[in-house]
Amino acid sequence: SSTLLVSGAATLTGGLLPTASSTFSNGFMSSGPLQASSTLWVSGDSRLTNASTTGMLTVTGGFISSASSTVAGTLLVTEQL
Repeated sequence: SSTLLVSGAATLTGGLLPTASSTFSNGFMSSGPLQASSTLWVSGDSRLTNASTTGMLTVTGGFISSASSTVAGTLLVTEQL
């Protein structure tokens, strides 16, 4: 076990990062799936294209300009719909 320091761009192919913590001061793009097994925090403008969630999605103080959903189970609304 040791520390890997990268000062430029890095590519990890076929590897595993069991634990990671990062701050991006500029744009972040992912061409493949981006998964979070815990909480994923995003601040600032964010764009999701063809996104899906298998758990709960919470949007606080944000704006959803267009959405389409199919509800297969119970739909609970606590505020205006």
